[in-house]
Amino acid sequence: MLKKSGSREHFVYANRMRFCVKEYGNPRGPAILMISGLAWQLTSWPESLLQNWAEQGFRVICFDNRDIGLSDKFHSQKLVNTRIAFLKAQAKLKVKANYDLFDMAKDTSELITALGLRSVHVVGASMGGMVAQILAAQHPNQVRSLGLLMTSTLDLQLPLPERHILKKL
Repeated sequence: MLKKSGSREHFVYANRMRFCVKEYGNPRGPAILMISGLAWQLTSWPESLLQNWAEQGFRVICFDNRDIGLSDKFHSQKLVNTRIAFLKAQAKLKVKANYDLFDMAKDTSELITALGLRSVHVVGASMGGMVAQILAAQHPNQVRSLGLLMTSTLDLQLPLPERHILKKL
């Protein structure tokens, strides 16, 4: 469906799941794939940024990660307490989860393929930046360039955020 903004929202099947995708700009232009952070929907990206790139001839692609927005939800009997999982990870203990960042990188790789693209410019923010780094490491032929915002390498030697930030997380 084409909207006034020149965007098109549709669904794409990849990695046995359905992902909600919103595209802007020239469908034949160089593609920029936006990978959102934890609990961000595809609508979280600044519209003016996406429109600006679209006006420059790019095909800008945003999508809802699994368990977010209109994309498929992962159903499991296991409920994961993210605060406890974070503390366990900091203590270098094994964290059991329904899926991990590597699974999300696979989702992204298969989404790129399902969209008929060979390689894309990737922009990842926060957790999406972590997914983007794994994508680039495991599927380097699919990543033309990598833009990372507010992200981490997950190295446990890195300093923690300030306490008031941790509470919000």
